[in-house]
Amino acid sequence: MSVWRDSYAQRDGFLKSLILANVAVTGLWLSAQMKSGKSSSPLEFMEENFTVSSRGVFKERRYYTLVTSFFSHKRVSHLVNNMYTLWALGPAVIHTIGTTNFALLYMGGGVISSLAQLYWPYIIPQSWPAYIKYNSGNSLGASGAISSLAMWVSFRWPTHIFRLYGVIELPGAVVGALTVAMDMTGLYDGGSNIGHMAHLAGAAFGALFFISSRIMGSRR
Repeated sequence: MSVWRDSYAQRDGFLKSLILANVAVTGLWLSAQMKSGKSSSPLEFMEENFTVSSRGVFKERRYYTLVTSFFSHKRVSHLVNNMYTLWALGPAVIHTIGTTNFALLYMGGGVISSLAQLYWPYIIPQSWPAYIKYNSGNSLGASGAISSLAMWVSFRWPTHIFRLYGVIELPGAVVGALTVAMDMTGLYDGGSNIGHMAHLAGAAFGALFFISSRIMGSRR
């Protein structure tokens, strides 16, 4: 598919800025962790300003953390996984819908994911194991925003073959369906530190973004 070949030749400035911002925040986390033996202040600053939590948003009114949290990764492995996916999918999406719409898709997916992560205990049935295991800890990471891109891509190119982990080849529609199924299973069972509701909310936003764009486009 030519859009994939052509788009890789031009790495959009906005895409590079997103990645650099994420790398910079991870650098702040690493610096804070190295200083934690001398003072807890740097880590407390990062926890308060670069993670999202019910306490931070609803009690302390740090609404900006709905955004800063999805530029934030404590672990380098978490950062690398998300930025690799962004680097792989981003160019084709920008090539297709432009930088402005890409920004709306990515940032919108990130904010919706942050909100979903705050509200999910009030959404799922109380009979689910995850409700019993609920941990009201802080959340962070770009996975929800990345999920919005990935789902948009699976809707836009459902038959395009994607290679997962450099080995498994599957059509876009299958990748999207499997991802949702895995997150639904994780959301039901709970017990992990993965924000499955954030992933699902991001995916839903990506799907709705694609569908609404098609509807508006057909009316012109």
